Amino acid sequence: MRSKLISIGDELLIGQIVNTNAAYLGDKMFSMGIPVEKAIVIGDEEQVLCEELKDSLLNFDITIITGGLGPTHDDITKPTLVKFFKDKLVRDEKVFEHVKNIFASRNIKMPDVNIDQALVPENSEVIWNQNGTAPGIWIEKNEKIIIALPGVPHEMKAMIESIILPKF
Repeated sequence: MRSKLISIGDELLIGQIVNTNAAYLGDKMFSMGIPVEKAIVIGDEEQVLCEELKDSLLNFDITIITGGLGPTHDDITKPTLVKFFKDKLVRDEKVFEHVKNIFASRNIKMPDVNIDQALVPENSEVIWNQNGTAPGIWIEKNEKIIIALPGVPHEMKAMIESIILPKF
């Protein structure tokens, strides 16, 4: 099997944040016998992500994307996946309740922008995020797997350990 990593975020490109996710994922994929053959960092740009998704479907069996799943305007992963796969967003009620509960447990009013975190591509599997508000996304297309995970390292690592690795 061939695997690829896509790390998304302008903050990675300008050196504001060190990309520890790629090193962690490279190690995990290698230990599963699926070494990473390509790792790339891209900015928050829809067109560039679409080009990388095309490359993924042509050349790789598994692609793991980290970053871009948050509630801000520059988080482009989810809308780009929907556009690329000609899908639509639907609200996952379990995720919605989880997001509401996170804010309620902190006695904070949930900002409207966080409502959309419960939207997931209709033709995907939700990857549960116990440690944050952004669920992961698992898409299978033409025997290829695209996995999108939050860029927050402790959230991503917990999802890899508890959900992703057991699937392989």
